[in-house]
Amino acid sequence: MVNKAKKQFLGGTLMLTKSFVDKCIDGDALIFEIDDYVKDWHTGKYSISLSEFLGMTKKEYNAWMLDDSIITYIVKSHKDNMSFETIIHNDIEKIAARDSSSAEVIKLLKWLKENEQ
Repeated sequence: MVNKAKKQFLGGTLMLTKSFVDKCIDGDALIFEIDDYVKDWHTGKYSISLSEFLGMTKKEYNAWMLDDSIITYIVKSHKDNMSFETIIHNDIEKIAARDSSSAEVIKLLKWLKENEQ
């Protein structure tokens, strides 16, 4: 659950001192708690987008919406200071082996290719 001690008020609106991804990296949150953070954001107490609240770029957020298991790679990319595309491409065989159907992997790879910059 969201650590209430990490919240600060600014002009009547709650502001976070650390994003979900940063908390995961620091050991203050677990990846499977992301739904609790999303629910907390939906209360309307925050003045930032959900992607900012979670600590994701728009591209990372869009990939996460396509396949929520990608959060592991997003956190790893922030921790290792690498793009999540690089992390995924480096581990693509592991993703395919973990997924019982390669359809999601193919869809994600197609999305990454279409959104390369």
